[in-house]
Amino acid sequence: AETYAQSAYRWLASTHIARAGGFSVAPDDCNSSQTGGLEDCLNDLASAGKPFNRFKNPYQPANDTDPILVYMDDSKSVIDVGDDCSTLSSHLAVSSHVGSVEAAPSSWAGIVLLQVLTASDSLKNTDNRLRVGWCDLDEKLRVINDNTSF
Repeated sequence: AETYAQSAYRWLASTHIARAGGFSVAPDDCNSSQTGGLEDCLNDLASAGKPFNRFKNPYQPANDTDPILVYMDDSKSVIDVGDDCSTLSSHLAVSSHVGSVEAAPSSWAGIVLLQVLTASDSLKNTDNRLRVGWCDLDEKLRVINDNTSF
């Protein structure tokens, strides 16, 4: 789970550099020319054709509906390092290999978390900050980076 969170962090950092330079990036919803917000880009990164499609949740049965990634914007609940991931019960975008749903998973163990820490929801703003982490086997938040640019 930590390795997947590190991979997500590296993808976000390199995508930020490309977008800030005016380059197009995949998926299309994350392009520098997109008018949609961060939610359009980040809420479903684990389904077919998306950057984290090969991720698997190491703590849950291996099937296409297992939650892999959770996206939250800054208007939702915010949790910090060591907090219980299960307190994130609503207003989420939970992504699996078959797409995104807005419902809390039955278990948070092994899920990568992308949490927006700034008020902007615009891809035009390259000063957006994200917390990148994962929920460990005890469903506690562990963090890779608390100030990832995107």
